[in-house]
Amino acid sequence: MSKTFSSFIKKTNNIPELLQRTSKKYSVPISAVDFDILRVTTGVKPPNKETFIPVRGSVKEKLEDDRYLLQSKLEIKESYEVNIRPKLLNEPIKVVMDVSIDKYKTKATGVLKKESKFSTTKALFDNLLAEINKKKIRLGMLIGVRDKETVAAIKSVVDVVLEHGTLLQDIKIPLARWIAPIPTKNDKLVFHYNKKKTLDSEDGKIDYADRGFVKEVKEGELVLEHIPSKTGSPGRGYNGVFLRVRAPRDNYKSAFSIEEDSIKAQEQEDGSTKYYAKREGFIQLANQILRVGDELDLDNISFKDTGNIITDLGRNITIKTGGSGNQEDDIGNNMKVETTNLEVAGNVGSKASIKAVNVTVKGQTHLSSTIECSNANIGHLRGVLKCDNAQIDSLEGGTVQGKVVKINHLNGGKVFARELHIGTLG
Repeated sequence: MSKTFSSFIKKTNNIPELLQRTSKKYSVPISAVDFDILRVTTGVKPPNKETFIPVRGSVKEKLEDDRYLLQSKLEIKESYEVNIRPKLLNEPIKVVMDVSIDKYKTKATGVLKKESKFSTTKALFDNLLAEINKKKIRLGMLIGVRDKETVAAIKSVVDVVLEHGTLLQDIKIPLARWIAPIPTKNDKLVFHYNKKKTLDSEDGKIDYADRGFVKEVKEGELVLEHIPSKTGSPGRGYNGVFLRVRAPRDNYKSAFSIEEDSIKAQEQEDGSTKYYAKREGFIQLANQILRVGDELDLDNISFKDTGNIITDLGRNITIKTGGSGNQEDDIGNNMKVETTNLEVAGNVGSKASIKAVNVTVKGQTHLSSTIECSNANIGHLRGVLKCDNAQIDSLEGGTVQGKVVKINHLNGGKVFARELHIGTLG
């Protein structure tokens, strides 16, 4: 099977494909197949025409106009007459070039390396332009239009080479400058209240439990923003193909409503809508309704699900845990909770710390837990309780400090109180 072939002339509109076919037909590496451009014909078909017209003169100038190129029904094509030949061992010019291309294939820049080789003859400009055009064709770029910057850069290279015999440094050459599309943007919601809290502390230690998964907002605080969709702009690639942009999708504008007593909506000049809290409280987005509430219902309070919850005791904030019904505590290990009213349907875990005005725990408290409050109603106390008034169903090994303490069943523990009521002992 032959490892070489004789040169031949061919008309084509796809030179890379022709090179591949030649390589396969003659069983030679693609790197051994080269070509010379004999003729280039560039044509355009305007939206109101049935046939392609040659690109020259005023038509070629029109293709420098982005507005003209952004006609969606404008078509551009290029055809070539080429001499397909074996690659020569000693080409008159050796172009070493790195090429960078944008993701839309609208802009390309070549870096002509200083190790490139040139023959300093009067044909240098034509030879260099031909070699660079060949590289552009291999990359799928049109060569007959919008090449003023390329030609100007090549002239500068020729001037340097003719003066010094070689390049003194790498030189950038713009290869393609077409029109990149501007992508369409769907509408989106920006959850300002959900932005990550900075984890820091005065002693340099970070408490990772204090991450603020449950979001408390202040009056007048920006909590949510709806940014409307925006239709993009089309482009045209360096292969002449029109680049369409998709229609925008509006997913969120009607996805929720607001509780007008607690949230204020403000339309902005740019079309966005900002939502502000009318009062302090917890931000909630449930059942497609955005609101700020004074009552927070949670399955549990834990390192994983909520982190610590710290609120102003002077406000009338109520936190309820629903009682998970499994082995997990409603107030997890090492959790800190500060609120006005706390209602715990289940248990309080080890080393949990609670500060509140009113506390109800229907389950039991761990022996290493602490509760500080004004009024307490505890099912089974095993930890420490400091309060003014306490109603305890069962005390077993725990410690109570209070003014008025009522215990239904005292099975052991310590009680310090001004007034103590005990139902049964042991």
